[in-house]
Amino acid sequence: MTLEAFLELHDALAPALLAKFRKGSTDAAPTGPNGGFTCTKLRLSAAIRFFAGAEVWDLMSSHGIGRSTIYDSIWKVVDAVNESSQLSFNENNSSFPTHAEQEEIADGFGAKSGAGFNNVVGAVDGMLI
Repeated sequence: MTLEAFLELHDALAPALLAKFRKGSTDAAPTGPNGGFTCTKLRLSAAIRFFAGAEVWDLMSSHGIGRSTIYDSIWKVVDAVNESSQLSFNENNSSFPTHAEQEEIADGFGAKSGAGFNNVVGAVDGMLI
């Protein structure tokens, strides 16, 4: 990923990331390295590296943040991406299906298919998703 692409992604997610990571925290109670907050770019970078296959222990060393901060970053980045209308995969910019909606889709797909696969939400060109 180029720096420009990373910064563009960060800019698209920044409002949601700031809202998620600052929620319940105050400037009087810093949580990041050197007594400060862990910036959203560092959290996004750690999440992207994790999705690409990096081990948590490597991320702890390369990003200088703790294990729990990395896992917190991963899930909050996923939530921010799913909630982002700029990153929507739908033509009408509708939000990503909720977990309950995903389960409903998977149940419907399972009822139609006779293969007996669980938790499948669709098929593209014969490939299960």
